[in-house]
Amino acid sequence: MGFRYSEKVKAIIVGGAISKISKEFKDNLESIGVKSPGNIDYLKMEKNILELVKKWKAFHSLMYGPDYWKELIKQLSSEEV
Repeated sequence: MGFRYSEKVKAIIVGGAISKISKEFKDNLESIGVKSPGNIDYLKMEKNILELVKKWKAFHSLMYGPDYWKELIKQLSSEEV
């Protein structure tokens, strides 16, 4: 919204943004199904963190479709530590 309507937006609050993913975060991702950059076991993720996956699907499905969460996880897995 800040980019599209910059003349109307006076401030932008960014939450949950990180500039670099830590090794600990990547280790946690691996334990739930992220095997390596771009190599994700989505079935394992849905088994291990089903409630969170349901929330991701619901949140992103309105704009991007119910499987968009998979693309986000894939992007996160590809970030350098």
